Amino acid sequence: MRLGPDIQISRASEIASNNKKVLSSIENLSKNLRAIRAILELSCEDLAKYIGTTKQTISNIERKSKMSNCQYIAIRKILKRRIKYCKLYRR
Repeated sequence: MRLGPDIQISRASEIASNNKKVLSSIENLSKNLRAIRAILELSCEDLAKYIGTTKQTISNIERKSKMSNCQYIAIRKILKRRIKYCKLYRR
């Protein structure tokens, strides 16, 4: 089944919009990563160990506000787990 040109353009703009949202989310996390780590009492070394990278990579992400999609997903997972842990044990 072939899509008409209007549907193809609509789909392309939808994909572009989603990509902008993802890039914005990555940029926001990068800019705020140091503050988030401080609140969660998570060291740069610990975060690096949890996602399988180096302390220097985390430092570069925090300074340059750039990370790959895979790094973004891994960091989000670790932060989500840490937030759940803090909610459970800091009452």
